[in-house]
Amino acid sequence: RVGALVLIPHGRTPSNQRLIFQNHSEGPDATLLPESLVEAGKGAEVFLDAFGDRLERCSFRRSPLHRCAQTWEAYTAVLADRGLEVPEIAVDEALVEIDHASWHGKTVDDLSGADRASAAAHRAGDVLAKPPDGESQLDVLERAAAWVHGLDAPDRVVVAFGHGTMQNAIEVVLR
Repeated sequence: RVGALVLIPHGRTPSNQRLIFQNHSEGPDATLLPESLVEAGKGAEVFLDAFGDRLERCSFRRSPLHRCAQTWEAYTAVLADRGLEVPEIAVDEALVEIDHASWHGKTVDDLSGADRASAAAHRAGDVLAKPPDGESQLDVLERAAAWVHGLDAPDRVVVAFGHGTMQNAIEVVLR
């Protein structure tokens, strides 16, 4: 239970642009593109226009991955520019993105055999398709359900900085 839930996705990375699968490692391909940082700043302005009068009721959380930290940093810059106190943010391991494990750094075309077939099925929307050592979309949906059901902040606005697959799963759980 929460008073409200606001999901804020990170922007595009080089991996996103090239449809490269990712695990939870960091690096240049998992860093926000410059234009995504600008977009995050614009998103912060919109967020503050809507929620700026109730920041004290907000509980901020983010995925442990750097691209979500970068998005949060863009928000804190806007808060500071407006002369507002920058609230603390909790790093929430449960918000981490889907783990494509051994497919990391590869596109569907880079894979072969059963991995290639499974990766193509994943890209086509098969919720069960996954690398042998990674997560499926169904796995993420189960993680999202546990996260949502674990929320207990009825008087708070929970603001979660995360990833597309996880946030889509949260939205499915909430329907």
